[in-house]
Amino acid sequence: MGVAACAIAAASSAQATAASVGPIRFTVPEGFEFARSGHHDGAEVSAWTKSTGSSKTLLQVTLYDMGATADTSTPQELSHAAQAYLQQFLGGVQRRRTEYSASPVRELRLASGPAASATWTGKIGGVEAVGVMYCAIVRKRYVVIFHTQDIGDAPTPAMLEAMKSIEAATAPPR
Repeated sequence: MGVAACAIAAASSAQATAASVGPIRFTVPEGFEFARSGHHDGAEVSAWTKSTGSSKTLLQVTLYDMGATADTSTPQELSHAAQAYLQQFLGGVQRRRTEYSASPVRELRLASGPAASATWTGKIGGVEAVGVMYCAIVRKRYVVIFHTQDIGDAPTPAMLEAMKSIEAATAPPR
C-alpha cells in the first residue's frame, strides 16, 4: 500500500487504524487523524495529529529508500548508521527550536532493524515543546524516521500512545 492509499485509509476514521509507509506497518492510535502525506526532499512523509484541548500531538513517519540493499553492512555498522541518521535529524529539530536539549541516544530494534531514539525538549515560538524521535534501518535499505511531539516539557498521554505504536511497528517479510 503506498503513502497515498495509506493516508486515505487512515483519514476516514479516528479509530485505531492499520497504516503502511513503504515496508513499515503500524497502528495509528485512536484519535489520531490523517494530516498529510507526500514526497519531500526524496522522502515519503506521512503524518497524523491528535487534538486534545489546546494541544495537537504529531505522529510522523518519514521513509528514505537508499536504493540497493547494503548486504555488506554488519549489524553493528547498521546500528551506528541509525544513530548517525538520528543525530542528523535531531539537528534539524534543534535548528528550529530555542533552549533545545536532547537525552542520550538509546539503542533498540524497530521493525526488525537496528534503531536509535532520543527525547528532546525546546521551545517553539516561546512555547515549551517535547518530542521523541526514532531512526530505524529496515531491510538494510530503508532509513525510517518516526517522530512524535507535543507542547509541554514531558511526553503527553497522546505521545505515549504514539510511542507505543512506533515501538510496535513491523516490516513483514517481502
